[in-house]
Amino acid sequence: DTVLEKMHKPFHIREAEKVLKQSHDAQIENHINIIVGFPGEHEIDFNATLAFIERNRSTITRVANVHPCYLTPGAELEKNCRKHDITLPEKDFSLHWFDKRGNCYEERRKRALKVMNLTKELGIGFDDKSALIFIDDNLEEEKMLTKK
Repeated sequence: DTVLEKMHKPFHIREAEKVLKQSHDAQIENHINIIVGFPGEHEIDFNATLAFIERNRSTITRVANVHPCYLTPGAELEKNCRKHDITLPEKDFSLHWFDKRGNCYEERRKRALKVMNLTKELGIGFDDKSALIFIDDNLEEEKMLTKK
């Protein structure tokens, strides 16, 4: 809920879980999108995301997309980086922004891979070729991380 509030999402976890259950009960497939590493996301928040997926595995049909949070040039996060306590490097800031608490691209990428591995362990649908989104794919590194 903390991260959803920071993202200005107009719902809470309980409501999302209720919608997942109701749509599943109505035989509607649930495809979810996940962003990891939003500014202000702490390890406890990320673990809550993993717990959400695990708790709702029977109602989630597929994880449609998982990607590390990146900044779109001109969007709110980039315009208000100080408010979000993030630092923008001169080059490739959309991917490689960071904060003082260790929220960096490498950490966000590892978290995205953890989500992918969890969904596979739980038997939730996941398309390796399109669901895991990295702007700067390095397939060898990705293969190494998914084996850990």
